Amino acid sequence: QLKEEFAKLGLTLSFSFDDGKVDITIQGVEENIYQGITLLTEILNNPIIDETTIKLLHQEDKASRKLETSDANSIANLLLEYVIYGGKKFISESPFY
Repeated sequence: QLKEEFAKLGLTLSFSFDDGKVDITIQGVEENIYQGITLLTEILNNPIIDETTIKLLHQEDKASRKLETSDANSIANLLLEYVIYGGKKFISESPFY
């Protein structure tokens, strides 16, 4: 539904996630950017939470973490992060915790 609303305004919305931050990009018809920002602000301030979707996301996260613990490259990357960033980051983000 969100995509449709932005499409009506001639806008696209994209998200990227990195190191604990979220970047949101709105592109498209310049005169509609303000309306897009207003719509996005409305949605962020009043989210519609679908319990089924939340459960599905939780299950996907658990499955992903389980795979991380069985993959040698993932384990090596986690240990490297432990060495670089210290135990606090490792414990808070590790699938082993």
